[in-house]
Amino acid sequence: MMFVYPKGEQLFAGTWYAPWDAASGADPNASPEQISSFLTALNGALPGLKAGPEHVAEVTAGLLPAFSPGSTELTDTDLIHDHGAHSGPRGLFSLTGIKYTTAPEVARRLLARLS
Repeated sequence: MMFVYPKGEQLFAGTWYAPWDAASGADPNASPEQISSFLTALNGALPGLKAGPEHVAEVTAGLLPAFSPGSTELTDTDLIHDHGAHSGPRGLFSLTGIKYTTAPEVARRLLARLS
């Protein structure tokens, strides 16, 4: 699914997923090839747009939790990991969320677990 909305005299468009593997040491930011792939898909969805790399003013990149390294299939559940329950430091928890919009609720669940 892609979206486009006006931002002044420009368009804001997204979202595009590309695989990334931390072990590769590669930069997690969008490469020129990935931007080109996004523009091809965007132009396919909006044939009259004719957007090219020269029209790209900014790219926002981030890492999302995927099922496995190098995958673009996103996890569908948040993860709260209790390190103390797995031979790690007692009282240390790791939290992996899947969406910014659900982060406050996941944080509340973790805090409730600590109470």
